[in-house]
Amino acid sequence: MSSMNTRSVNTVDQRLSTLAVLLEPVCTLARVLGLSLDDLQRMLAVAYFREYRQRGLSLPAVARHLGKSERTVAKLSKESREEGSLEGSRRLQLQRDVVRLGSIGPVDRETVGRLQPRLDATLVDDLLGQMELAGLVEETEAGWVTVAEHIDMVSTELEARLDSLRHFLTSVAHLVYARFFKREPEASAFARVWTFTGTRAGLDALERETYERLRASAIALDGEDTDAKKLASVLFALVEPPDDIAWKPRRGR
Repeated sequence: MSSMNTRSVNTVDQRLSTLAVLLEPVCTLARVLGLSLDDLQRMLAVAYFREYRQRGLSLPAVARHLGKSERTVAKLSKESREEGSLEGSRRLQLQRDVVRLGSIGPVDRETVGRLQPRLDATLVDDLLGQMELAGLVEETEAGWVTVAEHIDMVSTELEARLDSLRHFLTSVAHLVYARFFKREPEASAFARVWTFTGTRAGLDALERETYERLRASAIALDGEDTDAKKLASVLFALVEPPDDIAWKPRRGR
């Protein structure tokens, strides 16, 4: 008799499990950034609020859907206008200040301690370590300095990159919905991932050739003169998994 568990899974539980898997990369990047659980929960709450507002719901309607009071939702509305910056977080404000001052010159440990005196000294040391792991700053003999690539980020460039990321992830959400939530047999919802090894030159060639072929095919399909066309998105990503210390298992502190 087979030992394989063939117990059926409730549809609601299946969708919750799918959602939990989608949250895993968010939690990974939050850990790399050094977010506290409170900060992460606040960001999620604001993002969830925005999702309902973008669907056209009023504040009272959002409150009903979220199971929260209108006062709480009004607070989320205010935080939403701050672009999810978590202005009230001392931990994140310390990181902002260190990056800002470190772009001017080295910031010594005593100065860092004065930036947020209400934070525990051990926590401050942990935050500085997390910032170094995340590639935001590096420690020198004179103090902490901002890594060069984070000094001259132009806001318009950042907005464009975030819009591209939002477009990419929206297509991911469409794909997950089609494959795990509401499958339409005739609709396209294809996804595959291969993990392999190759030289840098080979990877560069694969990226260039695959992108050019996908782009040419998409343009050709889009130009067909027919009423039977369907709106679709193609996602293409080729990445070398990061192997710096921020992604390695850590023990102890």
